Amino acid sequence: MEVNSNHINLAFDKEINNSKTWFQDKVLDVCGHTSKILVERLMQRLVEIFLYPYFLKVSSLSEEPQDCFPATGIKINDRCASLEIGTGRVAINTRQFLRHLVDFLLRWAFCFFGILFPKGSNKTSTPAVLVFGVGDEAIFFDSNDDRFVNYCRSGPIDPLRNGKKFFIEASSGHVSSVPSNFEYSKYPLIQLLRKTTIGVFGRFKILIKHIKLFWEYLVAVVRLPQLSLLGKDFAYNGIISELDEQGV
Repeated sequence: MEVNSNHINLAFDKEINNSKTWFQDKVLDVCGHTSKILVERLMQRLVEIFLYPYFLKVSSLSEEPQDCFPATGIKINDRCASLEIGTGRVAINTRQFLRHLVDFLLRWAFCFFGILFPKGSNKTSTPAVLVFGVGDEAIFFDSNDDRFVNYCRSGPIDPLRNGKKFFIEASSGHVSSVPSNFEYSKYPLIQLLRKTTIGVFGRFKILIKHIKLFWEYLVAVVRLPQLSLLGKDFAYNGIISELDEQGV
């Protein structure tokens, strides 16, 4: 049976909507996020995780004469979780949960040491713009970032056009043609955290929020293990919100 990508996307959207309904009465406000925001972010993660496995499942079934879409009750499995067709139920086994927990702990600890050990030189008090997910190939041409800098300065995106200081996600070793304004790092948020001049009290506030977030996260994922899919978000949440409050 032949099926095109539009049919697959529509069928997959239905499964995501089923998951949204399944989550809505289970997710509570936690770690500074409302339940509505958490559910929406979970749906984004489910698309990231399950869209490709769902396509593969449909492709394999399309080679057979019967209905090529997975039947209700079939599970789409991934290393992160499993999705039950028809109900939208998302399940995480013990091994997956521990993997997510370790990933959160590593990210949280990385942030923790970034708070405790600021850089002694090249600090900045200028509000910064963080840029993620652009990719080295879109930034550099012959190891030069002039085109990217020009796009930021004259492009249609206000924060890029008006920003004074940029910390941009990129592989290590890159130096900007305008190093006083553009810095490249594998971890832009941590780079900003270590370089910003927020003072001892400002860092103490971030540290307290970061530690509080650790315990809130543990309680949240014990209650609802599926929230561990958002471990990366939670690991950085305290730092981002506090830096924003301090006008960084």
